[in-house]
Amino acid sequence: MKIYKEFNKKGDKIIFEIPAKTARYNPYMDKKEQSGTHDTLIGMKSHDKEEMGWARVIDMEYKGKDDQYTDFLIHWWGSEEEFDAICKDIEVGVVML
Repeated sequence: MKIYKEFNKKGDKIIFEIPAKTARYNPYMDKKEQSGTHDTLIGMKSHDKEEMGWARVIDMEYKGKDDQYTDFLIHWWGSEEEFDAICKDIEVGVVML
């Protein structure tokens, strides 16, 4: 992840650059052996849709399990429609908590 501040005529911005894909590795094998990639982020919504945001995907393929997710890294404070549109635009899946 790369984090930096950008200065421009429209105002200052703090930018978080996150790779779209992350390598899958089996920690019990040589680290150089990659077994594909997975999405780095996932959109998450609570069942009551009062909390929305993005979380990091935890690779669990090496254990034969579905991937898991961290807690929210970035919370979304806008509408559900805006959140869904952003996730679609950046090609990030969405799961319900």
